[in-house]
Amino acid sequence: MNKTLLEKQYDPTGKPTGRILLIDRWGFKEIKIDQPILSYTASVGAMNDIDREITMSVLLDVDGEHKWINYEAQQVWLVLDRFNEDGNPEAYFAS
Repeated sequence: MNKTLLEKQYDPTGKPTGRILLIDRWGFKEIKIDQPILSYTASVGAMNDIDREITMSVLLDVDGEHKWINYEAQQVWLVLDRFNEDGNPEAYFAS
């Protein structure tokens, strides 16, 4: 059963879903994450400022199993389907 955004925002398990935004020289891509997000981390791999690649790793709960999924680009955003006190979506940026 799909939950509404309001139901996800107040999910009692505290495991939000969300989306990944990948931005680089060639454009923009948005990837929906429908599994609960348990944790996340970011790392930088760079020869110099021009060639840097950011990796955002997201730990997902996939049918009771935990899986790390990696996303790479020059800029990576993790936008959760829950909101801060000011009403904006909770988001994490790696660049």
